[in-house]
Amino acid sequence: MRPRGVVCFTLSFLICCGGSSGGGAGNDAGSGEAVGNGGTESAPAWVGRASGVIAGVLIDGPETEAEITWIAEAEQPIPGQTSYSARGRVRYRSGDCTVTPAEESIDSHSAARMVIDWTRSPPEYSASGASMWIASVRCGGAPGDAPVGGVWLGDPSTVDQTARGVLTDEKSIEGSAIFGDPGALQVTFRWAFRKAN
Repeated sequence: MRPRGVVCFTLSFLICCGGSSGGGAGNDAGSGEAVGNGGTESAPAWVGRASGVIAGVLIDGPETEAEITWIAEAEQPIPGQTSYSARGRVRYRSGDCTVTPAEESIDSHSAARMVIDWTRSPPEYSASGASMWIASVRCGGAPGDAPVGGVWLGDPSTVDQTARGVLTDEKSIEGSAIFGDPGALQVTFRWAFRKAN
């Protein structure tokens, strides 16, 4: 079945492929303020969006987009670092296909994490996120069940495919990463979060 093949290929590419032509994680703006030993009392929450889009002549533009609130975890095992888990919703679109359900809660997925290292000057963040669920997919013919979703936050140019950057202001974390050839197959990740408190 074509939809299943396309979706599985998409997920395999986003989750398993590395690369050497990633975008500007190191050049991206970020935000935050020092949080003592990483305690959650004064740790800011962050809200925003992240997305992963595949484009090119070989595939019809699947996109996985998440609306996220990053919440500091109760346990912070590493002094000087704050670990966050994600709450929110993730949506999946693929060309003219109808996907049901096309949206899922991030809360039920564990593959989403952000860490801010306040011991660095300026502080540095690393983040990743992915969501996958089974949906009914119809692309012109009869619908069929298939896995949908994929990575919505990452950087294929890094060894562990994690998005990274520095916090250079007090209000926002932003970045992007691009992997592949626009004439054949290209993956683009974008993320933008603002301090919520």
